[in-house]
Amino acid sequence: MKLSIPCLLGIVMAGSAYGQAPTNPPPYVASPIRKNVEGRQGGTGFRPGAFVMTGSTIRQIFLVAYPSEGIDPIGAPDWFTTERYDLTVRFDQGRLPPEQQQAVFREIFATQLKMKVHYERRDAPTYSMVPARGDGRLGPRVRKLETDCDARRDAARRGETVPPLPPASNGAGACDYKVGNGSVLSGGMRFSQLASTVRNPAGRLIVDETGLDGFYEFSLEWAPGPGDPASPDPRPNIFTAFEEQLGLKLRPSTTSVQVVVIDHVERPPAP
Repeated sequence: MKLSIPCLLGIVMAGSAYGQAPTNPPPYVASPIRKNVEGRQGGTGFRPGAFVMTGSTIRQIFLVAYPSEGIDPIGAPDWFTTERYDLTVRFDQGRLPPEQQQAVFREIFATQLKMKVHYERRDAPTYSMVPARGDGRLGPRVRKLETDCDARRDAARRGETVPPLPPASNGAGACDYKVGNGSVLSGGMRFSQLASTVRNPAGRLIVDETGLDGFYEFSLEWAPGPGDPASPDPRPNIFTAFEEQLGLKLRPSTTSVQVVVIDHVERPPAP
């Protein structure tokens, strides 16, 4: 099974506190980080016993190693986001938990790129997620669940038998969700979880100020970016989609957030 970088990032950020030092890395063997000179891309993510990055930017795995409330690190050089690199990491475990993923990438950055970073708080542009309508009514694609999804997951972790539930009408599993290229199909998410899931396509940290608790079934679909002019994506942009489909609004705001600052980093050597 392969995990894409966007999916991997969401898992790491959900499972780790910003700025918290991760556990010690497990045994692993990493190839040198080398610039991709053949123009190959794709296939980046975790596989059983390995992580393989082919033609991806350093920024992508940096966001896994050093998650923060800010979208991008402060002080990153241009090549962080413009040049593409290859990296292979092999380890004995079938899959690494989030804190070990962070630990491995941090050690690779420290040894291969001589990287030094620190966390600090700064005021930054954010979005406040609020009800779009004065009466607080949500959109046509939203249904509040009576099910406590957290209680179901906690019971499953304790080894208790949890009665199965039918999938959501959008095809997502009960108390689960699917994230695609320009879509979030929820069978049971909190709005705070949605805020963290779509922060990258929105371009800023999203602060849930809806005041709405509990779990919701919904479908959110938007055009992820400029596409082929000959066959444009008919979906709206993410801001219009929030209002029309969910009855929520992303309102520009400023918030004190925790950011990661790069103090020193050295470019990988040429192949």
